This record gives sequence, structure tokens and C-alpha cells, in this order.
Amino acid sequence: MRATDVIQSWANQHGDIPDSLASRLHPEIYIPIREATSRYLLGQLPEDALHDYGPIHIDYHELVLIDRQAATLTLLVAAAD
Repeated sequence: MRATDVIQSWANQHGDIPDSLASRLHPEIYIPIREATSRYLLGQLPEDALHDYGPIHIDYHELVLIDRQAATLTLLVAAAD
């Protein structure tokens, strides 16, 4: 699954998002994903790595974006809390 698909699926899981939010996601999320030279989707944490409130945050995605040309590393976290 592509990085943009992960974010779109997460953002639209309860229906279409408002146009005002969709327009913010483009420059803040989708452009950095597209411009990254490498993209990594981190896996879910194992049970023994969660703190006491860990089960509250069960629907999240973490992507690492590396842009070698810009010399940047970005951790993108999509979570509802």
C-alpha cells in the first residue's frame, strides 16, 4: 500500500473529510510524501511496548519520510485521540 493510500484511508474512515481540511492535507502531508526520496511505514508496537493508556490509541499510523536532497527526516503520525 502506498503512503498516500494509508493516510487517505485513515482520514476518510468515517466518511469524506471537509474540503477545508482536505486542502490543508495537500501541502502539509501529501506533498512531503511525494517529495520524499524514501518512505517507511512503521509497524504497530508490541503489547509490551505500550504504556498503561496504550490501548486507547489503537488506530494510528507512523510514516518516516526521508528527503535526501533536502537533508530532512520527517515522522508523520496519523492518530485520533
